[in-house]
Amino acid sequence: MAIVGYIDLFTGSECAGWVIDEENPRDALNVCLIVNGEEKHIEKADLERSDLAHLYSHTKHGFAFGIADLIGRGKNNLRLTVKGHEFAFRNDQITFDSRNSSSFVEIGENGWLFLQNDSNKTTDIIAGKSALANSAVDEVITRYQHISAYFASKNIKTVTYIVPEKGILCNKFRSSPLHVSDQRPAMQLYKEARARNINTFTYGAEDLEGLENPEEAYTKHDTHPSAIGQKTIVDSILSRLELTFASEITTEEIPEFSGDLGSKLIPPQAGMIKIFQPTYTTHELVDEVTPAMKEGGMKLTGRRAFHRNENGAGTCVLLGTSTAYYMRDFFFSIFHETHYFWTAKISVSAIDVIRPDYVIFLATERTVSANFMDNDVIFHPL
Repeated sequence: MAIVGYIDLFTGSECAGWVIDEENPRDALNVCLIVNGEEKHIEKADLERSDLAHLYSHTKHGFAFGIADLIGRGKNNLRLTVKGHEFAFRNDQITFDSRNSSSFVEIGENGWLFLQNDSNKTTDIIAGKSALANSAVDEVITRYQHISAYFASKNIKTVTYIVPEKGILCNKFRSSPLHVSDQRPAMQLYKEARARNINTFTYGAEDLEGLENPEEAYTKHDTHPSAIGQKTIVDSILSRLELTFASEITTEEIPEFSGDLGSKLIPPQAGMIKIFQPTYTTHELVDEVTPAMKEGGMKLTGRRAFHRNENGAGTCVLLGTSTAYYMRDFFFSIFHETHYFWTAKISVSAIDVIRPDYVIFLATERTVSANFMDNDVIFHPL
């Protein structure tokens, strides 16, 4: 069966497009709207689409319907599918949040901005309200040991590095400093890993707190580490892989940087930041929206990338979400080949295809949970 289709419009209020089964062009297919993993609406694609006349003799294969009444308040993951078929539209998923984005931002002292509770419940994590049960801690670290053993059997060196929340190292700049609990999932897992003498599973608070001015590890207007913080993290990862950073670094100043926090305010808040740009030669680069799929059909948002350097230390698989993506230039400069996948979980599915020398999982603290080491993400290497 050859199904072809295209989404013309997909927002939090409406969607439109067309889809056809080329082997059965007289039949209308059904389009399904999935909201947060639940089937919410089915629409028959039987509207007239005269613009398809140059391609098909039967042109009643369009669809268009409203979405606003089908989604709830807050953050919604929306996906369009074809009912009863495995066909996937390109750009078939969006995230829509009906809340005022400025409500996620806490304005602290001297212009410092912090992420408040969103779907990741960041402030609850810092306060210890999302602590894992002892059994869950044991299960996650045991699973990590199994994954590490699998990598070792393939002669692959690996590091899992959890980047601490900005609100921990820069807590003194909050309008009302939080109690920082030791019962944070990242800290719980790190302590258990250390108790088992696992030095490839680490939590970056000690690295960043070791800076002369720990608050320099972050910038005022963004949740991600600063250039200094990124370089500190990279050096720590490389030391665990028995590698060194050899690339030259140039420094650039961005005068008006609003980041992912400053951009949420009305009007936006911005300031000057410095960025580090490692030097390297690119022989091949692909950077695109990821088709990584989670079992059960939920598509992950984000990106995947492949980079080939002129030199470098073998082949690396880099896993992580936005922090890993924004730090990709460091890894592009270090490794001969880098395969990056946007994911909040570690996975072994791409390893047998890529056959890397190194696997780096660069996770953010707010994504750490009891299913942190579940291997339910399928990657399609570039």
